[in-house]
Amino acid sequence: MKILKGLFTLIVVGILLAALTYFVGKPLLSDWQMKDNYQVAQAGRLGDGSCKVKYGLFVLCDISIESQLPTETVSKTGYYFFVDFGGGDYSVRVIEDKSNPTNISAQFAQDKLINRLISFVVVFGLFFLGIIGALKILFGRAPA
Repeated sequence: MKILKGLFTLIVVGILLAALTYFVGKPLLSDWQMKDNYQVAQAGRLGDGSCKVKYGLFVLCDISIESQLPTETVSKTGYYFFVDFGGGDYSVRVIEDKSNPTNISAQFAQDKLINRLISFVVVFGLFFLGIIGALKILFGRAPA
């Protein structure tokens, strides 16, 4: 039973860690690459989006943005997670990387970049500790 509990925990926490990395980490990395090197996308627009505040502290945003370039239309869906004590309205101006206009994001994503990075590292660390705990359950010694 102990092995099943450890294996189940390892699988569930592993899936959560992979989802966190893909859905939150990927946009975070993309935004980090354009840090301090972006401009407002003149042909950018918000397709759809919403932010929800959980427990008056955790902000979860899901937005779709697009920008019309001379040769193509670039669209992106982003999931953003950060801590904000005030909550409130966030500017959703579409921005683009000056050196790579196909890399688009939202202004608030840059405004909250360090906050998002810290939030990601803390949650990633907690999930990683969950994996360590599951591995201890699987491979730890039984009490004497």
